[in-house]
This record gives sequence, structure tokens and C-alpha cells, in this order.
Amino acid sequence: MDLSTLGQGRVARVRTRSVKTAHHNQAIGMGVFLRLAKRLLQRALAPRGYELRQISEGQGRGFEAMLRHAKMQGLNPDVVYDVGAGVGTPWLYEAFPKARHILIEPLPSHLMALRPLVDRLGAQLHGVALSRTAGTQRLRVPARTTGSSLMEPSGKWFALGLNKLRGLSEDVDYVDVPVTTLDSIHQGGRGVLKIDVEGAEMDVLAGGRKTLTDIDLLIMEMSVFPRLIQEPDFAQKIKDINEMGFEVFDIPALSYPIPGSSLGFIDIAFTPKCRPLW
Repeated sequence: MDLSTLGQGRVARVRTRSVKTAHHNQAIGMGVFLRLAKRLLQRALAPRGYELRQISEGQGRGFEAMLRHAKMQGLNPDVVYDVGAGVGTPWLYEAFPKARHILIEPLPSHLMALRPLVDRLGAQLHGVALSRTAGTQRLRVPARTTGSSLMEPSGKWFALGLNKLRGLSEDVDYVDVPVTTLDSIHQGGRGVLKIDVEGAEMDVLAGGRKTLTDIDLLIMEMSVFPRLIQEPDFAQKIKDINEMGFEVFDIPALSYPIPGSSLGFIDIAFTPKCRPLW
């Protein structure tokens, strides 16, 4: 028996994990840098009538313009919920500086990145995922982290090969995260609710029926095709949201996974039928 080989497998696994962690942290840092750079460029261009936009994005007035219009129509929330906060959503926080901000994000590395922002805003930070019921679920975390989801990709998603076409890694990790409901975090007062949870939007809404009665603007990123197992199709989502008492208010952004390809994602703002922002 060659004792010199003992433990080499473990050392290799540790080294591999260390390299993956380093790449992960580097990706987070780059994401924060790019968000800050985009924010500064937007501020410089706006007075001249221009805006910065990804080449894969479609037309839409943008989030800032949409929220300005909503505020002109009387939107003035007491509380803002950012579900799937990632490393932060500056356009949402800047639009409502006097509101209470509640950030909800399950990914541990993103929680670290959010700490300075939480301190600056005086916000609440909940390190959980949201769903229909409380418990623990497995979060699928791709190498670029921004596509993290409680759902698994469908065969159709893999067949399209979009990650490969976009030059993105197919590597994934899994982490167990605590899960609760939106209603368990609900606070009083009129609210704005932004949801970006990679396919699990309807589960978040199902666990937030009480909260929805206080929401004056609901903003959601939605896929136009079912890319995840158990994800409802786009038409079904719109039907369910309509039955919850909301109607479309605006479409601030459209995204194309590959420039010149089919439409992939839509960011839609909804307003309650009983309190429309018209």
C-alpha cells in the first residue's frame, strides 16, 4: 500500500472547492462593479436624453421611467419588498428613499454583498427563499449565480443550449436554504413588491395572499417560455395574476437571451384592479 497517496483525493477536492469559491466571489465582485458603473453612466447620460441598455435588451421605457410615471399617478409606498434581491436593486431603492425597505435573498454570497447596502438604507435583510409554505429547500446555483432557482431546468432549456451560446458555464452547485412565506414577512402599510426568483414567482404569490391586499405595484421578471420543471407557462401566469386581482400597468423591459434571437424574458408591472394607477 502506497501511504504517500493517502489524502490526495481529499486535498484535490478541497483545492477544487477553493478555486470554485474564488471564482464565485470574483463573479460577485464583478457584478457589483458593473452595477455601479452602469448606475454612474446612466446618471451622466440621462440629462442628455440618452440611456445605457444591454444589446440583448428590447424596447421598454425602463424601470426608472416606469416608476417616475407611477409616482406621478400617486404611487407613494410605505414599504418596498425586494424578493430575490441578488446584490441589490438600486433603481428600486432610489425611487422610494423614505419607504421601509425589506430585502429577501437566500444565497449566502449575495447576503455578504448586501450588508453595506442594508446598513446604508437602514433596511431589513432576510436570508431566506420564499415559497408557498415554510421549510427547507435545495437552491440550484449556477456558476454566474444570478440564475439561482428552487426549480430544475426542463429538457427544453437544455435543448436550446442558451448557456453555451452565451458563453456561460454549465457548472452548478446546490445549497440548502431556509424557506418561508411572504405573509410571514409582511408588514403594514401600502407597498411595492418586486419579485425576481427565476421561475418560482407564482409560489411566492401563493404564500403572500394577505400581503397582496396591501400592494399597489407588483413588478415581476417572467419567462415567456417554461424553462423550468413545474414552472407554469406565461399565459397561465398572467391568468393567475389576473384572478388575484391585478392587471398589467407597464412593461419596462424585455430581454433577449441572444441578440437577434426570440424574446426570452419580460419585466411586467401590475397594479390592483381596485386601485389602478391610471
